[in-house]
Amino acid sequence: MNIIFFTDKNLHGVSLLENLKAKNIEIQAIVIDQNLSHLSGPGLMKHHIRNSIPTFLLNAFRWLRSMPILEENHQEGFYQKYTSTVSLVPDFNSQICENLVNSLKPDIIILGGARIIKDHILKIPQYGVLNAHPGLLPKYRGIDVIRWAIYHGDPIGVTVHFVNSGVDTGEIIATREITIENGDTVAELKKKAMQIAGELMSEVVKALVQNKQIDSKKNQINEGKQFYKMPPDKVKEVDTILKKYQIEKDN
Repeated sequence: MNIIFFTDKNLHGVSLLENLKAKNIEIQAIVIDQNLSHLSGPGLMKHHIRNSIPTFLLNAFRWLRSMPILEENHQEGFYQKYTSTVSLVPDFNSQICENLVNSLKPDIIILGGARIIKDHILKIPQYGVLNAHPGLLPKYRGIDVIRWAIYHGDPIGVTVHFVNSGVDTGEIIATREITIENGDTVAELKKKAMQIAGELMSEVVKALVQNKQIDSKKNQINEGKQFYKMPPDKVKEVDTILKKYQIEKDN
């Protein structure tokens, strides 16, 4: 089975690759998007910081914050430990990318951090395009969904789903809830989501590689909504909710 991996060089993608590698799933090619126009605000700033500050200084800061350690500043050579073919494209939706992907004849494309992928790319792989979303679909689509779920008092978790032309509206393959533990912050919960996303995606892909039956279900989008960046006042409310959770656990 030919598997292609799309990434814009973020830690979510690395977590997916590490878990796929642990299950001995062969990646035919990794395709890296060089166009950062889909990033904005903090996301764009983080990318520039990651690629301009020496790795050892970044890792010292990340160690102090209990964050994952970066390797080789996530340059192209970093990805060659997962596959022998690493290709750069100006944009995942570009003609150059379309030609490349068509030449590779993939059965599956896995998204490890990507812009909205358009139909002319989505239709290329035989089985489809897979994504691991850090929210429980169909209720929580879009971004900042861990915070939004906590704000509304709902469970948090990860969903692996097929990708279609909508935002997190493709058929649902698998979900897994995340347990909120004493002392968890939003940053810690995002790290948990990243790890679970890797585990769940690798399980789904392993089953596909072994020709096992994959049961997907319709994403009932009317049962949820698309969320956007949470405003600062509500972010503070979520932090307060987590602190209250810790106090209740302590008591």
